[in-house]
Order: sequence, then C-alpha cells, then structure tokens
Amino acid sequence: MGLFNKNKKEKQEIIEKKGWINVKFVFYLDGKTQKKEIAKECLEIIEIFMNGQSNFDDKGNFLGYANPKINKEASFLVNRKVKGIYSKGLHSLFVPEFKKTERGWKITCFPNGKDGKKIKYKINDLYEDLYILWQLDKDFRERYGIGEGTQASFDTNFIGKKPIVIKKEKTIIMDFKVEDRIKYDDNDLAEKIFGDTFYSQFKAVKKNKPSRKLTKKEKQERERWLEEVSKLLEKEKK
Repeated sequence: MGLFNKNKKEKQEIIEKKGWINVKFVFYLDGKTQKKEIAKECLEIIEIFMNGQSNFDDKGNFLGYANPKINKEASFLVNRKVKGIYSKGLHSLFVPEFKKTERGWKITCFPNGKDGKKIKYKINDLYEDLYILWQLDKDFRERYGIGEGTQASFDTNFIGKKPIVIKKEKTIIMDFKVEDRIKYDDNDLAEKIFGDTFYSQFKAVKKNKPSRKLTKKEKQERERWLEEVSKLLEKEKK
C-alpha cells in the first residue's frame, strides 16, 4: 500500500470515530398553548423519535419507514404479509427543549448520548440515520401543519473565530466547522449527505451573489468568512 493510500485510509478511520456534525430539529408551535400542554407534547415528541424506524425483511431487503407511535406502517408492508421483519431505529435519542418566543413556542430537538448530554453526529451514524430523520421531519410537518418551507440552504457563520457552515432543510438543521468538513472532503459519505464536495460548494458561495442586499455588517462577515475559508483550503493543500 502506497503512502498516499495509507494516509487516506487513516484519515477515513479518524472520520468514522469523530463526532463533528451538529444536527437538530427546530419548529414552532402555537404560542397561545399552555406551558403544561407544551411540556406534555414534548413527551409525545420523544416517543415519535423513539419509534421512528426503517424496516427490513429477513433477507435484508428494505421495506420502508414506519412509526408505530403515530400508526404509520412501512410503505412496502401495506396490505402485505412479510415474515421475519426486523427494524432499526436512530443511533441517538432526540430530546426536545422548548421556550416562548415572538413566533410561538420554539421546539428544538437535540440528539443525546447515553449520559443524557447533547452529542455531535459521526459521519457513518448520520448517513445511516438520515432516511429516518427525513421521514421524521415529514411526520412533524404533518402533525403540526408546518409547510414545506424553502429550499435547502447553505449558510455561513462563525463560532468564535472558527468559520462554520449551516445547512437548513425544512425542520432539520445541521452545522459543522469548515476545518472539519475540509479534512473530510474526499469522504464519500460526506459528499452524499451534503450533496457535493465542500470545495465545489465553496466555489458556488464565492461566485453567487446574495439573494438580497446585505447590510454593511453582513457584507463584512461574508468577506471575512470567504477569507478565512480560503486560508484553510490553502493550508490543506500543503
């Protein structure tokens, strides 16, 4: 095995072990609802997360998404009898938090580890969970009458001095440090999850003009983000 292939393999192994992607669900409920009713609804939300699952037959063939909590049966099982069904749920339990805002009750659901603390997703776990997460997004939008929303967005920001990327897709929001995404740009799963290599997305952000006129501060932040990311890309090439 050549040095390049060995280094690439070691890098892939690091990717699989590290949690570096923040994932959360965010949506709003009627602000006129009593706090105790919102707390009760959050318990229902936990159960919806717990019951979201992908179903397979005894040969490993995918049968579709199901959620017994809301009486949703896997699409390939409707009006059929299949033997040896087994299911697979999420790697992490999502737990909701809620607070009152001008838009109503803001519900934010975070993945938690066994110790009850918020965790970041590993790339492999996120790839395996992504289909269920998308279906849960649909479940929540149907349950609470949330519209389709806008197209998936690729937003830029900072955590301290570190440039980050925020990907919003309906009720699901993901974010990660740019330096992590650059390191893993040749990872096949990262490209499948985010739709492209980071380098291609960066070129698109650099080329595309904002959809609206930015304030002076927003313009400065955008230029700072582009500058810092350019430095990180140059550093990775060396």
